[in-house]
Amino acid sequence: MPTPSKHRTGYFKCYGAVVLACCIAMTGCSPLARAAEDPSVRAFHNQFFQAWNSGDLEGLVSSLTEDTVYHPMNAATIRGRDALAQVYGQFLKDYRVEMTVAAELLEADGDRGVMMGLYRSTLTPKNGDAPIVRGGRYYMELRRGADGAWRISRELTQPTADPVPSGRPAAALETTIHSE
Repeated sequence: MPTPSKHRTGYFKCYGAVVLACCIAMTGCSPLARAAEDPSVRAFHNQFFQAWNSGDLEGLVSSLTEDTVYHPMNAATIRGRDALAQVYGQFLKDYRVEMTVAAELLEADGDRGVMMGLYRSTLTPKNGDAPIVRGGRYYMELRRGADGAWRISRELTQPTADPVPSGRPAAALETTIHSE
């Protein structure tokens, strides 16, 4: 994950909602349109966010396909597990992460899956600077490997001004994944 920006500039400010809408629309055209919530995807989802909160670089990297593509908010696309491992490694050296998430979609159809929802993160710089709080939406496409494990093949994060949609109470961000 790139260094967080305090400014809302760049590509995703202008086009983030359009990109996310297209991703959501495309899932309606895919075989996943027949999918249902899958407990193994929920378990993977919780494990992935627990790895963030515990600073578990190995757990994060093992959650990615070799050819993973990450479209982070306000930053350039990152391609490949090795490249993303370097970015994650530096990020975890610089920040302690406290992630709260609310999954809206955790589905699978065969060896393909989708995780989508809301997040709020508190990024506490390890150099003593003030914490950065941000929120938004995440969309992740999954593939099940030959070993039966889910891995993230595509990820898109989009910042939002308020990560809780109107009409939903703040408790909608119900799942805080804590390290064990």
